Amino acid sequence: MTSIYSYDGKSDIGYQKSINEDFIDAVELDERTLLLFVADGTNSDPDGGLQPASIAIHEMGTMLKRIFEKSASAFLMNPELFLTEAFEFTNRILMVFTAANKDRFAGFGCSLACCLIYQKENQTCATVVNAGNTRFYLIRLTKGTPAIHQLTTDHTRASDMVLTGQISEEEYYSHLDRLVLTSGLGILPEPKLQILDNLSIKKNDILLMTTDGIHYAIRPEALSDIVLQSGTCSDAAKSLIEAAKIEKYPDNMSALIAYIP
Repeated sequence: MTSIYSYDGKSDIGYQKSINEDFIDAVELDERTLLLFVADGTNSDPDGGLQPASIAIHEMGTMLKRIFEKSASAFLMNPELFLTEAFEFTNRILMVFTAANKDRFAGFGCSLACCLIYQKENQTCATVVNAGNTRFYLIRLTKGTPAIHQLTTDHTRASDMVLTGQISEEEYYSHLDRLVLTSGLGILPEPKLQILDNLSIKKNDILLMTTDGIHYAIRPEALSDIVLQSGTCSDAAKSLIEAAKIEKYPDNMSALIAYIP
């Protein structure tokens, strides 16, 4: 199988961290249909090495691939339904760990963004579901000038404060409550999901997914510049991580980039 999309990503332990709790993956359902995942785990099991981000992406990818193989047409007719069901199913799996052993698995969860890229009536489309403070960006040329658009909203206490005018968008990046999640998998019985359905992807669009170790260290315009100045998706991911390390942001760092070449 050879995908019509160009994509690559990288996950790194980052700055001042002893373990990498981020996880990324890409699943080619067929040459025209691609699943992308970026997850940021919390409270991984120190004894057994169990990683909530890895578990979440594996379970979600396995479930969605099985559904697609049974009926690709049904899957692509209503992708947001199957993606949200996969999020809810995975949330229940992670919460079982905490219920089974609260001392060992308290807070065992993750932020997770999933993007499905597919073809619909000769048009490239994307459906995105996000929970937590992972992000999905769209870099698009407008009248010849590139602009980056953050299409997801962080599910954090500080993000709520920005929306209500208590702090500014710039203050958000130094506010401690940017790390306090109000949604995510394994955190709430009914997590709040942000769903971006049937996004139209145009020629020259670039899709960027990141964990907070990247986007809390680097502002959106700089993210766009780094990606556009890179030769490949792999180069872009590496450059984003290197830039975040220069800022000495103390977190794991992951980035995933995709476009149609």
